[in-house]
Amino acid sequence: MSAQSATCSSPLASTVDYLRLIGSPDVELRRLSANIAFPLQVVRHATLVFADGGPASATVVRDHMLLRCNDMLLVAAHSALSVRAGTGSGTAVTLLSLPACTIAHSRVLAPDGALLSAIQRVNDALAHPGVMPATLERVSRAVAEVTGVEDRLPHRRATPRAIDERVAAVREYINGHFQERMHLESIARVAGCSIFHLIREFRRAVGMPPHAYVIDRRIDYARQLIRAGMRPSRVAFEAGFADQPHFNRHFRRLTGMTPGAFARS
Repeated sequence: MSAQSATCSSPLASTVDYLRLIGSPDVELRRLSANIAFPLQVVRHATLVFADGGPASATVVRDHMLLRCNDMLLVAAHSALSVRAGTGSGTAVTLLSLPACTIAHSRVLAPDGALLSAIQRVNDALAHPGVMPATLERVSRAVAEVTGVEDRLPHRRATPRAIDERVAAVREYINGHFQERMHLESIARVAGCSIFHLIREFRRAVGMPPHAYVIDRRIDYARQLIRAGMRPSRVAFEAGFADQPHFNRHFRRLTGMTPGAFARS
């Protein structure tokens, strides 16, 4: 992709929150300043990654890419994503979740004036929450208009069907049991293969090993419980963590906030 202009100005320059809930509990706006990372995790909804203040790097499952200023990446829901903003002065990356977007495959978006304008309106709407739902709908429409003509991420060799089925069975098992104590031995039995092959195949298909996926699911569930009003001290055990410090460490690593700060956001 090519940058839109020789200079890179940020349409979201006044947005400084690392994580902000907007419009509804399912919509998040994340702001990464220079050299700040969005650590590897599975995004619950389609997510727009916008390098609006300089270059950035991103990984979707196993696809690694460099984003230049004004480049955009649309990540499909339930994909493993990590992002790091560049190190230059003024560098920034914006991540906006789009629950209404239902793309099946992640893809790079061509620079588009209408989409840039829609993203600018998100920044303006932060001061006027009442107009945020309509603003987010405008972003979703603008995304839909450009996704129909853009290519997917680079194609990889097709995964054998037997491996796809094993990985799908493991994901389903973890999704239904992550609140319980889990061991690789029991997960491998579900997959019908050795622990070594389980880790290799799962990482190749999902973008992270099984134990990281378990932690990811627990933190995602913890976020939902906190949004529903549950005290963080209780959330740790409801989400499957053995103790509060363990929960706090992983929560802060994946969200950039403590559970208490997230509850107040």
